Amino acid sequence: MAGDTVSRGKPAPDPVLHACRLLEVEPADTLFVGDDRRDIEAGRAAGTATAAALWGYVPDDEDPTEWRADLRLTSPAALMTGIADWQQRERA
Repeated sequence: MAGDTVSRGKPAPDPVLHACRLLEVEPADTLFVGDDRRDIEAGRAAGTATAAALWGYVPDDEDPTEWRADLRLTSPAALMTGIADWQQRERA
């Protein structure tokens, strides 16, 4: 979501909640994928599950394991497996 779409940008939950409303999905039924700590914080604050995209923009001085994402994905291909794993956990 663009920074000017909502009044508060990430790490506030507003952009994530706005996207969920547009997609007509509940945050609790959503996996929010991001490549920055703010993305993970925003997803968590919105009540979504979170996945860190480790192939994206990750600053050299950041350790994505400290972001506390529910999943850490190492490549775009891992996204499909990650979604399946997340869905499996949600059903359990």
